[in-house]
Amino acid sequence: MGARSVSKPAVFISYSHKDVSCLELFWPYIETLKGEEGVQCWYDGKITEGAVWEKEIVAAMEEASVAVLFISQPFLASKFVAETELPWLLRAFEKKKLTLLPVFVSPSQVAVNDKTKILTKIQGFASPTRTLGHMNEIGKQEVFLNLSNRIRELIAERRSLPLAPGTEAGKTLGKEAMSGVSEKNSVAAGVPERIYVIDSKAGTPKTRKVKTTKQKILEPLPGLRLLPVPGGIFTMGDNQGRDFEKPEHRVELSPFGLAETPVTNQHYGIFILETKYREPFYWRDQKYSDPQQPVVGVAWQDAVAFCEWLSKKSGKEFFLPSEAQWEYAARGPEGCRHPWGDDDPTKELACFGLDYGNGKPALVGRYPAGAGPFGHLDLAGNVWEWCRDVWDNQVYKKRADGTMVKDPVVKRGNADVRSIRGGSWFRPASYLRVGFRGDAPAGGCGVSLGFRLAAPASTLNP
Repeated sequence: MGARSVSKPAVFISYSHKDVSCLELFWPYIETLKGEEGVQCWYDGKITEGAVWEKEIVAAMEEASVAVLFISQPFLASKFVAETELPWLLRAFEKKKLTLLPVFVSPSQVAVNDKTKILTKIQGFASPTRTLGHMNEIGKQEVFLNLSNRIRELIAERRSLPLAPGTEAGKTLGKEAMSGVSEKNSVAAGVPERIYVIDSKAGTPKTRKVKTTKQKILEPLPGLRLLPVPGGIFTMGDNQGRDFEKPEHRVELSPFGLAETPVTNQHYGIFILETKYREPFYWRDQKYSDPQQPVVGVAWQDAVAFCEWLSKKSGKEFFLPSEAQWEYAARGPEGCRHPWGDDDPTKELACFGLDYGNGKPALVGRYPAGAGPFGHLDLAGNVWEWCRDVWDNQVYKKRADGTMVKDPVVKRGNADVRSIRGGSWFRPASYLRVGFRGDAPAGGCGVSLGFRLAAPASTLNP
């Protein structure tokens, strides 16, 4: 075997030569990674002349801690990939020796068999149904930027191993130190939730007051409170927004409950401890691991799994809010442009516009002045929030006949793409208006993707 051209590469890149253009597009981002200590990338172009290429590839896979897979039909049809490379990488992934990062290049039969189907369940870049081939150049660049940032974070995680057992952050999420909460009042210990009545004391927003009538508060986990949202009719959409946010239309909603804040790392940690569910991406990254930060790196299916677990444990029904429920909770019957009113966003009202490299999500509830009309916090900025709805960029136009729509939830369409709301900690102020609609692959797990709970009125009023 010839001499190794790369010493202990950290990143192994697997691709079909028919997709070499993707590797070429990604290479400028690789170059920035190569300048960082310990970050080296290997692909078959590194094989030295006269070397036994099969052995070179296997040796490179053995040394890698991260593998990037450019997935297309030619990739899956390759005999070497199907019989050697992919089985080896999947075994290493299952043994937690290596992190797989699939990049979906073009439509393929990736979900045909059990061996390849697992790739659709791992955090992907693009998705099997919205591949790089479906995107314009800007969309592709965003995918490669996110991919390179994820690799950088994995390498940093490998160096420091934050949140490992024994670290202070890790202990905080341990069963023995759940913010001082004893097992006797935890749903995870099998005790029913507590329901109590208080006067809402949310902070005073700039342009309108949060309702201060007595509210019934449901707390299924310590610190995870659901506030009631009365039924009502409101105007959904934004005629001043983007095309798929038009036209404005009337929607009627039944009463429901919505969590005061997004689900935190502390709450999600209880779920992991009890169910042994897989950890979210970034779970061991100190930048995103404070117990009171919103949990990030969760796919849509992960958020649904949390809701199902909590429903089973408490005997109450919980789910992700619909787009309509989320927007009404943020807009209120007055139809304001932001949760706090019509004033423009400021740094006192929401967490937004931070530098991607140096910023991070704020602890939940740190912006009481930005509270919504029913007392909910962090509806604008901080993290995007998954909604139940299948993404449909034409759904508002389908409601344009003037007929009142009641309790809408979009269920038809491409279920691999879901609606998200709220903007995030690094997005600009324009993303914070309540009519702003976003979408993300259901399997996506970004540093700004979180969720909050919703519940029917019957859950709040047993």
